[in-house]
Amino acid sequence: MLALLAGAAQGHVPSVAFDLRGLSAAEYRRIDGLALERKVALRLVQEGFAAVAPGPGADVEVRASMGPVGLDLSAARGGRVLQATITFAAGATAEWHLEVAHKTAELARALLGPSPAAAVEGEPAAPVAAPPPPASAADARPAGAPSASVPPSPWEIGVGAGGLWRAGGADPLVGVMATNARGRLRLHLEAFGTRSSGDGIEVLEGQGAAGVGVAVVEGPLELDVGVGGGAVVERFSSSSPRAAGSTGTRTSPAVWTPILARWAGRHLVIAARFAAGVTRSLAHTSEGATLWSRGALRFEAMLVVGWAF
Repeated sequence: MLALLAGAAQGHVPSVAFDLRGLSAAEYRRIDGLALERKVALRLVQEGFAAVAPGPGADVEVRASMGPVGLDLSAARGGRVLQATITFAAGATAEWHLEVAHKTAELARALLGPSPAAAVEGEPAAPVAAPPPPASAADARPAGAPSASVPPSPWEIGVGAGGLWRAGGADPLVGVMATNARGRLRLHLEAFGTRSSGDGIEVLEGQGAAGVGVAVVEGPLELDVGVGGGAVVERFSSSSPRAAGSTGTRTSPAVWTPILARWAGRHLVIAARFAAGVTRSLAHTSEGATLWSRGALRFEAMLVVGWAF
């Protein structure tokens, strides 16, 4: 206690680091890590501690990891370690963030003694000058301290290959997709292409879509269900001079209901995409015979490998 009072008198403010680097990208999104970092930093400042980036300069480092029932906190100072678990049941709500922030400050107090705001009993606490809570723990590191790794952003870019089944045939399907996650909400952007042929005709199809989805199952393995809309562009070329339109381009509006089963590590993402789509049916004929056709319904299956940035 005397050491703490002497430190407070000399202007030393005990520092606390809140470390989320042990979480995977999916876990960081699941708990809305950016908002949680801000909430914890604000609570630490209110308690009179200095919120700093993880590293050797912190008096206390509180590390977070995802356990079987919630967020496990491990606070360390020297050789002393205290642990606590915050149950994660109904999602990363503001109340849950507040509970994590409260427990983080409580662990810091247990290792450091009373906070500077309560160090001198019976006297009003002097306000502690501190900057506004940073956008992330990396922004809060003191000058000269080593840079801490920043948790990945919620953007994922992937490439995929699979098949397209339509009335009239089946074709290979390849393309790219981007996913942005905010909590349980997903924004999907997709661009795929396929090539098929018929009796004397070659058809190239490209499809682009934007949609939203919801994570109905969260964890190491996730299940996203969504809906999207866009267009299918067809470029065809027929070798038959009697075909109804030997060369041309057609565009049709389309909607899809994609389902993604995903596994996400720290950066690597592997997903299986299944989708049912509806678009305008098309057919190419020559002298009454059908050279190539595409029904209104289409079914897609694809394996996607991506990277979280």
